[in-house]
Amino acid sequence: MTEQGPRNVPVVLPTRAPGRRRRGLFPPYQWATWLYGVCLVVAGVGMLRVAVQDVFLTPEGLGIGILLAAVVTLLLTAIIRRLDLFEDEPGGMLVAAYAWGFVVAPTLVVVANDHLISVFERVGLASWAAAVVGPTDEELIKLLGVVLVLYAGRAHVTRPLNGLVYGAMVGLGFEVSENISYIVQGAITDPNADAVGALQVGLSRVLVGLGGHAMFTAIAGFGIAYALVAFHVSTVRRVTVAVVAYALAWVLHFAWNAPEVFFPSSEAGAFASVVLKYVVLILAFVLVVRYARHVDHRWFEAALADQPDDVVTPGEREALRTVHGRRAARKAARRAGGRAESRRLADLQEAQLRLATLLGLHPDGAPPVEVQKEVVREIRAQLTLPV
Repeated sequence: MTEQGPRNVPVVLPTRAPGRRRRGLFPPYQWATWLYGVCLVVAGVGMLRVAVQDVFLTPEGLGIGILLAAVVTLLLTAIIRRLDLFEDEPGGMLVAAYAWGFVVAPTLVVVANDHLISVFERVGLASWAAAVVGPTDEELIKLLGVVLVLYAGRAHVTRPLNGLVYGAMVGLGFEVSENISYIVQGAITDPNADAVGALQVGLSRVLVGLGGHAMFTAIAGFGIAYALVAFHVSTVRRVTVAVVAYALAWVLHFAWNAPEVFFPSSEAGAFASVVLKYVVLILAFVLVVRYARHVDHRWFEAALADQPDDVVTPGEREALRTVHGRRAARKAARRAGGRAESRRLADLQEAQLRLATLLGLHPDGAPPVEVQKEVVREIRAQLTLPV
């Protein structure tokens, strides 16, 4: 994926193989599509009823919640889409992942939380209920959405980093939906004004732990996608990575919800605890992203390793590995040949990246791959300077 977004480059989509059904986004003949759809409709009806009640109870609180949710969604979606260095995930799958987190997961979590928390209260462990219940049912339900999105759209899932991106979108949807719920409650319970209570709760929710749920589920989603598509390694390793990734997400979520035991019970201690937990979460997330990109780089090198120089040269392949390398190559082209040459090089880079994606879906020599190679050659012929 380039930082400028998709360009108007001819794209060859997978052709329909003889005797096989066409595989698009969420094909209707897959069980995952139907399960996802049923869950979304049922949960959506329940959420709509709650929203109607909130409109009558506190329209100001609901409006502020939706506004803050929109801001957070736009900000974090822009960041999440930049995690993938080599392609833009289909918008439909990103929306589907977000919808599961926003609509389905909160609806199921409310029911699960009530039952599990009551169990902890009966055994005298109420103070630890949130720490254990939250990561247990929330991460499982969110991860179910990641699995359904990856499975139903598996024709477009070729790399473990795809799971990280869709997991982040599921977590983002859950986070903003949860924020709206807390903001509405804050508006209702505030003794002064609905807007004051909503803003106080909303800003605290946004400023403290921004993107936490997105990072939790992104880590677990990476593990699931690794188990599904990393066929170059053993099954044992794939399952191990999935289990470790989920365990890491659970532990980070547990630590975030856990009552403070290391810092003094004061405002300064509570602030220090939150900062420490957030820093650890970000560091863990960055490490997983780096590992996912390392896997991506190996995939990318393998995909384009044997291509002739008229498709991709060694220098081009090295530049394509990072956003910085692609940008530097375009800047050099602009200095040497002007803005038009830089745009043509950007088109070439996008076409080469799409070729790599197709090589993850089809064997070299397949019709879609060969046609995309011709697209690359046609764009290269338009360059006025040697690359």
